[in-house]
Amino acid sequence: MTVYMGLDLSFAKTGYAIVEVIDGVVSILDKGLIKTDPKQTEHERIHYTTTSIEFLAMQYRPEVIVKEGSVVGRTSTAMPVLKTHGAYEQKMCWRYELHDFHNASIKKWARDMLGVKGNDKSIVGQAVVKRFGEVNGLYTVRGKYNDDIGDAIACITAWLEREGIVAKVKEEVE
Repeated sequence: MTVYMGLDLSFAKTGYAIVEVIDGVVSILDKGLIKTDPKQTEHERIHYTTTSIEFLAMQYRPEVIVKEGSVVGRTSTAMPVLKTHGAYEQKMCWRYELHDFHNASIKKWARDMLGVKGNDKSIVGQAVVKRFGEVNGLYTVRGKYNDDIGDAIACITAWLEREGIVAKVKEEVE
């Protein structure tokens, strides 16, 4: 059994997924959200996120951690997101093999999985459900897709497939 961690790393909410691979088959061990308190300072929030990730990594001991690559626009939140990514890398690089996986590659994985076109966030959730079946917490009680968790699961799964660690699952032709 080999354990891997996937992250959709951000400043306010970080989605994470812990998966295990046994004989080329991937399954989800844990997934969730790390939410920061908006009343805390920027530094406290970044510290909380990186410490929470470090705690999860110490608990599950992943061989590799793969995060969705940082994509920021010209918004007021861009700098805290970049600082969070930098703090994460500085804290984790000494002990873990770290990789980035581009968000466009995650969307491509979802499109390939479903045999559809487009870039709607919901296709990632649909692809995760197709790959793993119903995933508790992927959708809220009211049916809203939790894209932070979905992206973390998709990120690590797509990376594992790209690296040939697990087999790809494609749209079945009828």
